[in-house]
Amino acid sequence: MIALSLIALTLITSHALFSWQVSLQKQDAYLINISGMQRMLSQRSALMAREIYHAESEVEADEYYAKLQAVTSRMESNHRELISGALSTGGRYKLSPELSSLYYGDLAVDQQVQDYVALCRDLMALYQSAGLEGVKQDDVHNKIVTIARNGFLDNLNTAVFQYEKEAKAKVDFVSVSAKVLLALGLCLLLLEAFLIFRPIVRRVSDNVDALEVSNAELTEFSYRISHDLRAPIVSSLGLVKVAKSSVEAEKTNIALSALDHIQTSMSRLEFLIDDIINLTKMKLTKVEAEAVDLGKVIKSAVETISHMDDFERLTVSVENDVSGRILTKRLYLEQSLQNLLSNAVKYYDKTVAEPSVTIQASLAGGDCVITVADNGIGFPEDFRDEIFGMFKRFHPKASFGSGLGLYLVAQNLNSLDGTAVYNPLSKGSQFTLRFPVTRVQDTS
Repeated sequence: MIALSLIALTLITSHALFSWQVSLQKQDAYLINISGMQRMLSQRSALMAREIYHAESEVEADEYYAKLQAVTSRMESNHRELISGALSTGGRYKLSPELSSLYYGDLAVDQQVQDYVALCRDLMALYQSAGLEGVKQDDVHNKIVTIARNGFLDNLNTAVFQYEKEAKAKVDFVSVSAKVLLALGLCLLLLEAFLIFRPIVRRVSDNVDALEVSNAELTEFSYRISHDLRAPIVSSLGLVKVAKSSVEAEKTNIALSALDHIQTSMSRLEFLIDDIINLTKMKLTKVEAEAVDLGKVIKSAVETISHMDDFERLTVSVENDVSGRILTKRLYLEQSLQNLLSNAVKYYDKTVAEPSVTIQASLAGGDCVITVADNGIGFPEDFRDEIFGMFKRFHPKASFGSGLGLYLVAQNLNSLDGTAVYNPLSKGSQFTLRFPVTRVQDTS
């Protein structure tokens, strides 16, 4: 809104400046016209005065008298407009210091015009009172011609040049102003493009990419959920029939075996549903950052998975160099650690004498870096680019899994504005979690 308002203001200012200049041009053209007319009128009045003096009859003299009267009246009215600032066209203007000096300073053009008009009126009054003979016996016509020839015309020319000069200065000012406004408008457009439209385009592009990824994930999610939910149910229904017929046939061992398989299927279904619930929570729940003790978060994650089968076979080591509290989204961090630790337990290498998992935490350049390393069975090399994908299962024979654990880790770290990276080891796997944090001062 600010950017658009600035552009609108620039356009309005440009229009106002243009309209003002058009108005000034009309006024200046009129001033130049009537000031230039004064030169012509001074010459014509001198000519009419001379023609009256040389007229051979009263009839001829009357004709030149009427012309002199019109010329003198027009010259007088023009002069009033030029010095008063009130134009007959309805506009008003103010004499510049240069024009004021010209009219009222050393050249005294104002006084010269008044004296010249007065001489013309004296000639007309003489003609009215004494007729043609009276004019011929007087020298007033010669005074008019002499004044017109000796500097008066040059002074009127100077006034015209000054009006033209000032008009040109106004045009130059408007021209420069228009260029400045044009440059300002272009700069505003560039700023708007860089600061508004480019980020919007980038955001739209990112949203489109994210939407395409989400649509692909949703399609796969729907397919895998329908398959993974249906499979244990169909299997269990078949086993129920087996168990039922075995009980009727008093084959207890077969019935108990079928029930064990049903229990296993239902347990796997429970794990899958739990992972789906966790994924849904992660997608829908807005988690706020909070001050946490990283050591306690790691301890809580370890305790949460301590009930798992084979947990007691692993040696868990923690090396935490992060003292005090940090500001982060605890739920995402704790859930990610739980998933990585549970994978280390599920997929430990049974051929290794001392299965282990090591958790290391430190601060580096404003980021918290946590590594979780184990000496388990690792991941097939051909599938390492798919580790963080949805429903990716790499060792179905070693342990049941929904294929959502590492996907949740990647999504959680993305929510923390961080990254999750897999690093293959010569024996086992290492995951590095890196995310920005703020140290919290302990005020207690």
